[in-house]
Amino acid sequence: MKEAAWPHRYDAVPIFDVVVSASIGRNPLPEKREGRCLGTSVSCRTTPGGIRVSKSLIEGRPGDRDDDSSDLKVEEQQGMTTRISHSTKAILMATLTGALMTLPPVSLAAGRNSAGAAAAQDQPDAMNAAKSKLNKSQFKNVQATVDSNGIATLTGTVDLYEHKADAEKRVSKVKGVTAVRNQIEVSGPTVSDQELQSKLGEKLAYDRVGYGTTAFNAISIGVQNGVVTLGGHAYGYVDRDSALALVSTYPGVKDVVNEIEVDPTSIMDDQTRLQVARAIYGYPSLNKYAVDPAKPIRISVQNGHVELYGTVDSQADKDTAFLRANGVSGVFGVKNYLQVAGQPAETSRK
Repeated sequence: MKEAAWPHRYDAVPIFDVVVSASIGRNPLPEKREGRCLGTSVSCRTTPGGIRVSKSLIEGRPGDRDDDSSDLKVEEQQGMTTRISHSTKAILMATLTGALMTLPPVSLAAGRNSAGAAAAQDQPDAMNAAKSKLNKSQFKNVQATVDSNGIATLTGTVDLYEHKADAEKRVSKVKGVTAVRNQIEVSGPTVSDQELQSKLGEKLAYDRVGYGTTAFNAISIGVQNGVVTLGGHAYGYVDRDSALALVSTYPGVKDVVNEIEVDPTSIMDDQTRLQVARAIYGYPSLNKYAVDPAKPIRISVQNGHVELYGTVDSQADKDTAFLRANGVSGVFGVKNYLQVAGQPAETSRK
């Protein structure tokens, strides 16, 4: 049996309750016995699970008894100590958590204050830079302001829509400007919507002639209260931008809405375009539409799907163009949006 190690200061030994292993090899003691432990005056008893020391008593101290009441006091003291320890840990954890929770708002507040100070400092610089960008004769009636959020507001008048768009582009590049609110008005000559649509349609028809893409641009135009809306399909981004620039510089245009779709770039689609063009313009009754480069049958291709636009002389020409395009190998489908001259635009398209 192993001996229990006792403290050196016998007068400070607290009451405790432990179990000491009874024998080598951890074999339980055969029977329950009571008596003194290891030649001391400590009262103990042996059980099949080991030696149970009921309390630690120092020899020569009167009034100490080994009874159930003292054991109960020991257990109560241990339970109280455990509860106090757990309560202390809980208080410390709550205090630490509260301290940590106060840190982020302080940091965020400091960040907001510093950002606000920086924005307030940059505001005059951004405004001066915006005004210097507009130091041109075409912007003489334009005013620019920049708020604390970096949003620039442009007001005033210009002669052409092109100047309005250019002013926004210039100010948007200024350091410290996050967005541009363009409230500039075009004060050029007033042109009726019908005249605008006719003149712009003629110019768009001849746009990019000689570059080999005219037949593959099907750009539509609509005008309402001086606001021009461009739609349809363009062969490439260069063709789209060219159409937008042409409309923006025309007098009487108040605003431009871009709804042009650029056809996807594809080698297969390019081959399909050429094959469809040969099939249509190579047919005897349709080759007349290749004489005037501004009035061809417009061909748009998106991933093997063909769409036909433009104006033809008769319903027979319209149907023939559809059949010729649909007979090209590799074409998945054809939508015929051709209009017959002298007839109202069809609401349902084939």
